[in-house]
Amino acid sequence: MALAVGALALAAISGARAADPAFCRQYSQAALKQVRGALANPRCAAGLQGSRWLTDFSVHYQ
Repeated sequence: MALAVGALALAAISGARAADPAFCRQYSQAALKQVRGALANPRCAAGLQGSRWLTDFSVHYQ
């Protein structure tokens, strides 16, 4: 457990790096598919808030 916590702390200190562009495109496409599915369901759509639920590809890609 202590080793896992230490590894997470070290990862946070080392800074973030962007993923491969192909991975980011795939992630963005999957996110948009989920957004569209949620928006198509009236029971879900009413509660969607924030940029996570935007239908703009570039928001998810960035």
